[in-house]
Amino acid sequence: MIKFISEEELLEIKNNRSVLYSNVVASKKQTLAEASHNDRIIRDTSIPADEFQLDMSAEKPELTDFENVKRVYKNMQALSESQASDERIWAAYTLSVFADYMRYRWHPDSETAMMNRYFFSYSPKRSLFRNGIARLWWIGHLTYDVNRTGDKYELTEFVCRKQDNINLLLDINFGNNPVIIKAVLQALVDAEKNGTEIDREKTRKLSEYINILGGIYLVDAFSYNTIYDKCTEKLKCMSSK
Repeated sequence: MIKFISEEELLEIKNNRSVLYSNVVASKKQTLAEASHNDRIIRDTSIPADEFQLDMSAEKPELTDFENVKRVYKNMQALSESQASDERIWAAYTLSVFADYMRYRWHPDSETAMMNRYFFSYSPKRSLFRNGIARLWWIGHLTYDVNRTGDKYELTEFVCRKQDNINLLLDINFGNNPVIIKAVLQALVDAEKNGTEIDREKTRKLSEYINILGGIYLVDAFSYNTIYDKCTEKLKCMSSK
């Protein structure tokens, strides 16, 4: 079953963040259960999920993102978007289930860094892409395409190549709309296949373009093809300059 921490226990953990950071996160002096004096602090929800491990094999931890997105999303697909927006669930994984992975991938060097990656310290939407485990689920949710005839994780692989792709393409005003995200990503992937160099500047400008469109039109009502065509045309204009 998928795990969680109760609201009361989560608040108590945050109120004792100094002990949490020094004894649990920055070192292995104590487990979360030992530090909280509660061996039942990690509880089961009624949401099914198989037990699984995360990849920690690469010298550069960011190179494991693609594989770990696939593992988290595959094994936790039973989560709804509402459930996957719940800090209580992801805190159980950052602080306990995948505590070793969090040290490997994010190696927090301060209480502030811990709060930013282990909890929801930003706006509700932005926190989903800053929390060390939630981000893996949401990247998979927004980029995995069950309707593709080929590699269903092709868009996922493209996003995971660079941290900038995640920040610029998923953490936007329309980042929770899979139709928009998939159309934008497909336009980028196809442009790259056709010889266009997709650098940070083009990605940033395309992200800005989508946000500008949202200020003029009801973008959420646009079809996949409309978004794809607009992005493709925008990329052609950028490449011709």
